[in-house]
Amino acid sequence: MQAFRNPSSALASAITYPVLDNGLLIDSPRIAWITEVRGDQITIELSGHEPPVGPSLAVGAYLPNGSRAFFGAVIHADAASDDLRSLTVSRGGVGERILAEEGRVPVLPDREFRFARAFSDAVYTSWEHAGLLRRRVLDKVLVCPKCSSVPTFRFGCQHCGAGNIDRPLMVHHFACAWVAPLEQFQTDTTLQCPKCQTKHLIAGTDFEYTPAQHHCQSCGWKANELEQTGHCIHCDFRFPIHQAIEQDMVGYDADRLDSLALFSNLE
Repeated sequence: MQAFRNPSSALASAITYPVLDNGLLIDSPRIAWITEVRGDQITIELSGHEPPVGPSLAVGAYLPNGSRAFFGAVIHADAASDDLRSLTVSRGGVGERILAEEGRVPVLPDREFRFARAFSDAVYTSWEHAGLLRRRVLDKVLVCPKCSSVPTFRFGCQHCGAGNIDRPLMVHHFACAWVAPLEQFQTDTTLQCPKCQTKHLIAGTDFEYTPAQHHCQSCGWKANELEQTGHCIHCDFRFPIHQAIEQDMVGYDADRLDSLALFSNLE
């Protein structure tokens, strides 16, 4: 990269990247210097006479410790002088939206219930290749195998996937070995065996509770174990959990310059 003089009034050395309206970052950095911060207006001296590619920039300021912190900027004024180009910018624009926390992580829209980031994959790839963002897997999530939206999960019928499952409580009477649903033992005042008519049964001494098979109220299926079943919020597709697709939740880290007040310490 061609060397240019460092303005004597520079508060910080910087580097700028053009950002298109759709968020794509052009990996053509230019040397720059931040020379003034006044309220929300920032003056940047840009190397060379060429005008900026567009109205938005990603600006990386070099901090005293040698690291860079970035912010998105919108150009308000542009003037050429000597071998520099002077820009008046303020924080904002599409670059600031991408660098913000909500622009770098997936969100769940109310209508589609499908995790997505605010910009296309190509946008984040362009920022990653230029070194402004760092890709990171935040989590993994199970999604619908049909439409990739987020499902809810419940234990349901192995046969039809329905969640309307009944499992009656059974009573095992020790003395006569009779086993029947609890309601058959219940009277108005006590528990009585419907087979041998023994009354005043005491749990643990005369009988034990034992669960029956699960009974699906939708299809009549009976089984000892239930299947964990997904139900897609978006397309209503029902499926056993082993058919769910595991999807990486990918976000991006950024060294973001959060406050213009930092510039007062860069002299």
